[in-house]
Amino acid sequence: PGAVGVDAEHSQANILVAAPIHYQTFLDSPVSPSRLPQLQLAISSGAPLSAPVAHHFCQQHHTGILELYGSTETGGIAYRRWDNVGQPPAFALFPYIEIAPDSASGELIVASPAISQNIRPTADDPWYATGDIVTFVSGGDKIFNIVGRDSHIIKAGGKRISASQLEEDLKKIPQ
Repeated sequence: PGAVGVDAEHSQANILVAAPIHYQTFLDSPVSPSRLPQLQLAISSGAPLSAPVAHHFCQQHHTGILELYGSTETGGIAYRRWDNVGQPPAFALFPYIEIAPDSASGELIVASPAISQNIRPTADDPWYATGDIVTFVSGGDKIFNIVGRDSHIIKAGGKRISASQLEEDLKKIPQ
């Protein structure tokens, strides 16, 4: 058994906070749901949670998973709650998040008090392009699904890097 299984077996915790890979580890380990009898809520962040893992975990442990969407640069942007459903639920923006008017279809561009000042083009530019392509659910601009990623965005070490900007920076290095 892995360390996750050993620790969980002896824990009295009722909330689990983990990255998606840990949920897969729980499913692959011999930890039975009866060994986590007090589990009431599971929280996932750090990477996308796959539908099969979320669905199987929810069924096996009889609890939902609250998935948080955001990044190191932005902090929390949105959330969704997985229950025993077949289809991935949509994300709901946190109330303090604003979306740029041109985010109606295409790349999600947000403003938030949690966005790092170091990544803004100028001090008075509140917008941050996430690199994620979204579609908003009809009936509002606060509920969305992620449908893809801008091919010019690379995620490395938990940070989003513009491939175009990286290319320009590399060209400036003397040879």
